[in-house]
Amino acid sequence: MSFDLDRLLPAAPTSPLDETGAPRIGAYAGSMEHVDLGPLRGTGLRGRLRQITREKRWTFVMLTSRDVVCCFAIVDLTYAANCFIFAADRHDKKMIVEKSFLGLPGVSAHVAERPGVGARASFSAKGAELHVERVGAKYLGTARVDDGKLSLNFTLDTQPAAPAVTLIVPVAGGILNCTQKWSALPAHGSLVVGERRYDLDGGFGGMDYTYGLLARETIWRWGFASGLATDGTPVGFNVGEGINSAVPGENALWFGNQPCYLPDVRFTFDRQNPLEPWRIQSDDGSVDLRFTGAGFHREARNLVVAASKFVQVAGEFSGKLRGRGGKVVEVQGLPGVVEDQFVRW
Repeated sequence: MSFDLDRLLPAAPTSPLDETGAPRIGAYAGSMEHVDLGPLRGTGLRGRLRQITREKRWTFVMLTSRDVVCCFAIVDLTYAANCFIFAADRHDKKMIVEKSFLGLPGVSAHVAERPGVGARASFSAKGAELHVERVGAKYLGTARVDDGKLSLNFTLDTQPAAPAVTLIVPVAGGILNCTQKWSALPAHGSLVVGERRYDLDGGFGGMDYTYGLLARETIWRWGFASGLATDGTPVGFNVGEGINSAVPGENALWFGNQPCYLPDVRFTFDRQNPLEPWRIQSDDGSVDLRFTGAGFHREARNLVVAASKFVQVAGEFSGKLRGRGGKVVEVQGLPGVVEDQFVRW
């Protein structure tokens, strides 16, 4: 099955399921109003067990400026909750903060069933308070970690940026995944780590909202960037290999007033040395990127019923992407992150 990379995406539906409960498989521009996968879970004990073992929700936020790349995630696995936050100094090429926290399921983490207006995600546990919500055309967020040793306040403007990309796809070994990716959003705010203050005004950011009934074992590689192209135009992209590879996939480029799709890509990297250069390429040459890391966040957890091994690397992309109509977009030192993840949940 093929997918026309140049076609304009239709507007996102209000919800991922139609009136009969069937999923609206496809790729769309914009945000869904509400994500409720309840009808897919079934009823009775079997349905409740499937919900516990398959239902995953998270919100990931990336903020970039001339000086820093800062990322955090709030994750609700139904039976477990966690969050992490990290930041890398782009000039010193090193991590300035890297923190991870576990919380109580159903208590510490909350990710609402709304990715667009009304979106809300929060995490609260000893040593960490993180919050992000959508109010009107803006995402507003705060983080306070280690009694204020880290303080983050930010705004991401969704207008006049190109719209989000929403994907509703079946999951091999699972049931259904609903994800919203959004990049090249103008950022404002500040990050304070210890005595050092990083200004986010004039920078950019992006968000990943995911709510799915996923497979027991899930593997993916991911690249996410937001900033300026070499010609000074705001640009962002999302590329992945693994979880959302079903046609049409999640690979998208934000450049201009409408997002466009990118073809399948492959990641080449040294798993034992994540700061070595990564290559992200498509077979047709539409995507040809090199990523150089400044620092990384790595976790390996075993929660008995779940286990994960992943690394997220903050750094910079250089190379080219071919957008709609064959337009070649060149990037040099574009800030972003890459990820290599395996989870059993």
